[in-house]
Amino acid sequence: MQELLAVALGGSIGAVSRYLVTNYIFIRWHCHWPWATFIVNAAGCLAMGFLMVLITEKGLLTPYWRLLLCVGFLGGLTTFSSFSYESLTLLSEGNLAGAGLNIIGSVVVGVVCAWFGAMAARSL
Repeated sequence: MQELLAVALGGSIGAVSRYLVTNYIFIRWHCHWPWATFIVNAAGCLAMGFLMVLITEKGLLTPYWRLLLCVGFLGGLTTFSSFSYESLTLLSEGNLAGAGLNIIGSVVVGVVCAWFGAMAARSL
């Protein structure tokens, strides 16, 4: 039961955080390209790389922190389903360049950010 509560708490905080970041970016930038999703996914990948090294390699946090932060918070924060639908929307609007940039950019930036997060944690 504690495991479910950790995931639920983290997920709810992550989802609310995603909502707030998305609204802030949309209000601030008034853009039609999915920057909010892109930024949230990159930040989530960076944090995932960092936290998983701290938890699995360095043992600095207990497994419950993985459930709370990685499964829950980052699972609620990152937006792969939104990313997929926004990419589909760009494609259906005929914006092939925008869709391609979103798909390739999100994947490449996500992997690079996860690597940077892991390297940062390993340097501690």
